Amino acid sequence: MVDLMAEAHPLLDALSRCFYRSSYRLFPGVYGWLYERTRLAAPGSALAAVLHAPGRRRLRQLLREERPDLVLHTFPLFPGPPAGSPDRPALTAAIVTDYDLHRRWVHPGIDRYYAASEEMKSELLAEGVPEERVCFAGIPVRPGFDARRRGSDRSALERRGFDPELPLVLLMGGGAGILGGLLPACGRLLAERPQVQLALVCGRNEAFARDARRRFAGRPDSGRLHVLGYVEELPELMLHAACLVTKPGGLTIAEGLAAGVPLVLYRPVPGQERRNAAYAARLGAAAVVRTPDALVEAVLKLLDDPERLKESARRTGALGRPDGAGRIADDLLQRLEGYTGKERPIRPSSVQGGTSDEGNTIAAALRS
Repeated sequence: MVDLMAEAHPLLDALSRCFYRSSYRLFPGVYGWLYERTRLAAPGSALAAVLHAPGRRRLRQLLREERPDLVLHTFPLFPGPPAGSPDRPALTAAIVTDYDLHRRWVHPGIDRYYAASEEMKSELLAEGVPEERVCFAGIPVRPGFDARRRGSDRSALERRGFDPELPLVLLMGGGAGILGGLLPACGRLLAERPQVQLALVCGRNEAFARDARRRFAGRPDSGRLHVLGYVEELPELMLHAACLVTKPGGLTIAEGLAAGVPLVLYRPVPGQERRNAAYAARLGAAAVVRTPDALVEAVLKLLDDPERLKESARRTGALGRPDGAGRIADDLLQRLEGYTGKERPIRPSSVQGGTSDEGNTIAAALRS
């Protein structure tokens, strides 16, 4: 796997990441304006050419060195060689990792698209992409996010230090440092519902975790607040959570849908987050809130109404694609020469690269 921007333009990559993170707190409207301004840019426009230019030299170098059969993109940066070039791999594919189709994803160099939703598949067809090049697979998630296993063994919670008898509210987003107002909302939930426990996932944001522990230290209800850092057992927590409070990133929504957990999407910033949230809300799979008080009210509505909670879980589970990664892998292998439906030996590329939460280009070399 290769983070193309980080390898080709490390300074530009660092600046763009800093801008993206800062935009949440300082100027979300600017990022949203840029997103909307470029959202409908035609694939052949001068703007599109500029957006897809970074990393061209590095990608072509990798293609010559690795000679892959397949290049798979998970971010709309497509600087690969044109059709007919001897450096072009047999197949170039893209996995759209949001529930909104920014036109940066529409590119003549993509042979196969994996759409996040049926709605997006229709949008791609409307943009003139031939139907044989589009597959609805959902955003791929790790194994374990599967609504069919929901609530199957709550003793797993006890092993993690939770009370298996109490409803669990899972709150995420502290890792990016963007969920302002989340701690006051936790305080209200603990005070107003003594029979509820909270899991606050802070990721690698140690400062946020320390602040949370300090703020609740000494409170009689602090034992029902579990402040966690980066957790590997996220699928397990989602499967046992009554609801999930999170920012509406494409991957996080996909995980929640696959796990069948009711969603409360908090403070979507302008751009793909706002459009992701609108998609989930339109299909009845999420409540979208913008203030701590609205967050508390949305959670309490779910907890206080078992039928509402059950219906919300049903709707999210119906939209989830826990098998998305397998579907994509199977479809790609079927399109490579020699695939017969049996196991195909694959020697991994010697290229090694870093990954990030969302937004890398992955160059995958599949060799016979």
